[in-house]
Amino acid sequence: PLYDKSDVRSDIDQNIIFVDASDTPLVDNGNVIIAGHSGAATTSYFKYLHKLKIGDQIYLEYGNYIYKYKVDNRYLVDKTGTVEIRRDINTESLTLVTCYGNKKQLVVIANKVGQTKK
Repeated sequence: PLYDKSDVRSDIDQNIIFVDASDTPLVDNGNVIIAGHSGAATTSYFKYLHKLKIGDQIYLEYGNYIYKYKVDNRYLVDKTGTVEIRRDINTESLTLVTCYGNKKQLVVIANKVGQTKK
């Protein structure tokens, strides 16, 4: 589950998390930034993130809505503790971040294409 940033269960070692700089899907032209572990552990919720391709769809449940995003970009950056996010600031975006090996991080950028009420 994806918990609010203030929730004690919002812990990268237990779940996927909103990064501190993240917006919620409710923010116009905002950027929802979610991080999670890759690998083989039971908490590796992003173990298959590397398989996403440009054009793939991602669904995010938040509040009473299901948000639909389409992958627009993906790239690797050096693992330094920060990530440069390259996105269109005129649209609502979803950014997913995970480790890619020991020295890189994978960044997947998707743009919102719709939403439906649950």
